[in-house]
Amino acid sequence: MPLFVWPLAALVAVAAIALAAGLGYGAWSMSHSLIGTDMHQDPAPGFTLINQDGRQISLSDFRGKPVVLTFLYTHCPDVCPIIADKLRTASDQLGPDASKAAILAITTDPSHDDRLSIQRFSDEHGMTGRWNYLVGSPGQLEPLWKAYYVAAQLLSDSSVMHTAAIYVIDKGGRERVYIDGGDFAPADVVHDVRLLM
Repeated sequence: MPLFVWPLAALVAVAAIALAAGLGYGAWSMSHSLIGTDMHQDPAPGFTLINQDGRQISLSDFRGKPVVLTFLYTHCPDVCPIIADKLRTASDQLGPDASKAAILAITTDPSHDDRLSIQRFSDEHGMTGRWNYLVGSPGQLEPLWKAYYVAAQLLSDSSVMHTAAIYVIDKGGRERVYIDGGDFAPADVVHDVRLLM
């Protein structure tokens, strides 16, 4: 009988080692995968707009850095302030590495997002000096929203119904993942940005 016990114990030990190795690989794989919907590394649609300081900013200016791109408006009563707060938290969590990435916000309300409202919104959400908030004419912005699959519609009460989108773009200007701006953790953005640095 002891002859049969040893092979069974050895089999259990081998199975345990294999399971641990499999779980270890799974954890490694998760830590080396981007979080979000895979965008197949398509080239990110380019643009040149004006930031809150009146400077011309192009997406191509940030080649060599990961870019977190979102679409907001400053008078938003719900999701935009939450996105801004979460991006500030992500920037805090990146620490000194925050300077190795860029955060860009593109307005979905060109009629009302002016320099003063952008400054106030940035100050309120701790994003002053941490992002470029970009504006342009409807003629510039509408094709850009479409290129990023962002719906933006001004409603009769002056609010804007828009897609809460976040794109993470790699150092080569390729779209890597889409993140639902209505439901994300700052740590997810930090994870993706660090992987792409």
